[in-house]
This record gives sequence, structure tokens and C-alpha cells, in this order.
Amino acid sequence: MIFKNIKKMDAIYIKYSWIWEFILIFAVTYICLCLLSHFLNDIVYDDAREIGIVFGALIAGVISLIISLNNKESEINKYRAKWCEDIRILAYSYIATISSTINTVSFMDVKFKTPYSKLGHYYDNFFNASAMEAIRETEEKGFEIDLMLMNKGDERTEVSVHVLFEKLNNEFFEIMAFIHRRGGEVKGGEDIENIEEKITDISNRLSLLGGNFINPLIFEVDGYLNNEWNKIEYGGFWFRVKRCLMFSVILSLSLFFIFKVVMQ
Repeated sequence: MIFKNIKKMDAIYIKYSWIWEFILIFAVTYICLCLLSHFLNDIVYDDAREIGIVFGALIAGVISLIISLNNKESEINKYRAKWCEDIRILAYSYIATISSTINTVSFMDVKFKTPYSKLGHYYDNFFNASAMEAIRETEEKGFEIDLMLMNKGDERTEVSVHVLFEKLNNEFFEIMAFIHRRGGEVKGGEDIENIEEKITDISNRLSLLGGNFINPLIFEVDGYLNNEWNKIEYGGFWFRVKRCLMFSVILSLSLFFIFKVVMQ
């Protein structure tokens, strides 16, 4: 829980992460120096050259680990950049498909005065050939989003984005299901109980789809992608932690060698 909160704060203030990185390097270097002094304090350092070779080898090993870590992070960033681009294209294509499907009918429904005529208008427009194709595309993109952002645990940043995708998807298809079922009944000449209340509710849900579902989703996707791009620019949280620890080891070994061998 502590690390989760730290990661959240780091994501928000990532531009100032150098402050905690500096503090971490300083603290770990101090601890390492204390440990080295405690365990190696009684050793006699007669041959500085041989001791220097040993410390040099240790430092070189840590540097090679840092290089390996940087190479791994670079490969991860390539994947992360492609992931961000895929999510951006998929998200806004998905949102645009739903918005255009809704807008084709919701802007024109005011001219239909009776609930039955309005429901017939919805039915005719939502379930014509082009609208059905848009609904099919929306469903396909919804499955793609599920595969890319499926909730696999509270630690994943994608969870909040996926939840909003699910809410929008469920609301959209609930509206479609109602229009399809009730519109078919109206076309068949059936009477529907409380038709005015039901059509008013559907009309309101259509008009509120943007403000209550689409806009929050756009905002969340933008925030998520911004965090991912920050990881590309500054590095992932655990990558920076590991890098600080390795720098601390190099610094502590170097300082210990200088103070205990060279200056004595």
C-alpha cells in the first residue's frame, strides 16, 4: 500500500522526481559507507594498487548492470510508445463511432412530438444499414479494449480507464437494446405501458451520454497516456529506484576506497 501511494505521487509530480532520487542516493550511499566501514574497518590496506583493482572491478560490474538496465528500459519504452499510440487510436476511434452514431439521431429528435414517433425515429435510424455497421464496429473495438486494458488487479494503472470504457459501452448498448426491443414492438403495432416516461428517459440518456460517459473517458485516457509518456521520458518508477541504488553502490565504493585506502 505504501509503495502504491508513493508511485501515485511520483506519477503526479514526476518532473520533480530528481528530488527524491537525490535523497535516496544520499541515504543509501551513507548506509553503504557505514556497512563497509563496519565490516572492513579492521582490514589492513597495504597494497593500494591491488585493492584498487578489486574496487574497480566491483564498480565496473555495477556499471555494466546499469547499462544492462538502461538497455532493458529502452526496449520497454519502445513497446510502451507503440502501446500508447495503439490505445490513443483505438480509444478515439471507439468514442468517435459512438458519438457519430448518437449524433445522427439525437440532434433531430426534437421535431418528433409523440413518444411513438420519437421511438420510431430512433429505431429507423439506429437500425438502418449504416447504423448497424457502426454498432458492429463499436462492439469490435470494445472487445479490443477489453483485451488491451482488462482489469487484472488493482495495481494496474489501466483499471480506471477500463472501468470507464465498460460504463460507456454498457450504457450505449443498453440504450440500443431498449430501442431495438421497444421499436420493434411499435413497428408491430403494439402498445407500450408508460411509453412517455420510457422515451423521455431514453432521450435524456442519449443527451447525457457525452457529459456523463464520453467526456470523463476522454479525460481519463488523456491522463493515462500522459503518465505513460512521462514513463518514456523519465523512466519507470522501479527503473529509477534500481538506478539510484546502483549509483549509490558505485558512489559508496568509490568514497570508501578514497578515504580508507588512498588517503591513509
